[in-house]
Amino acid sequence: SIPARYFQNYAAFWPKVVKEGVLAEPWSSETRFSLVDYRDVAEVAAIALTEDRLLFGTFELCAPGQLDRHDVAALMSDVLGRKIEERRDPGVLGDVSQGLRAMFDHYDHHRLLGNPLTLRAILGREPRSLLAYLEELARGDPAGFG
Repeated sequence: SIPARYFQNYAAFWPKVVKEGVLAEPWSSETRFSLVDYRDVAEVAAIALTEDRLLFGTFELCAPGQLDRHDVAALMSDVLGRKIEERRDPGVLGDVSQGLRAMFDHYDHHRLLGNPLTLRAILGREPRSLLAYLEELARGDPAGFG
């Protein structure tokens, strides 16, 4: 179970963020989310498939932090060395399915939060951070783009 959005979702927005200086998403800028790098999730999946220690478990997997768009834009600003604005733009993704639109409407009023303790314990190390991931994007590191 993953009560989080993937860091890698930002890769799709990255070129536009760099070009226009704006991070836009179709839900409230105040909604807080837990986030996770899908490489950490993949590492947990590999452990689950090759070891017995996770048998019959259900695990919330997320990195530290519960960030809203203001927080993410501030991290992007730090990484890029210039101000990145945040914006709510319901049309930023173009024409989306009714299901996605319903999910975005849900995000306007509900957070998606988890605790990093489980991911940290399973990995035996600190989960990757959003800041480190954004630094990968800024370097053009292919690992950052998924």
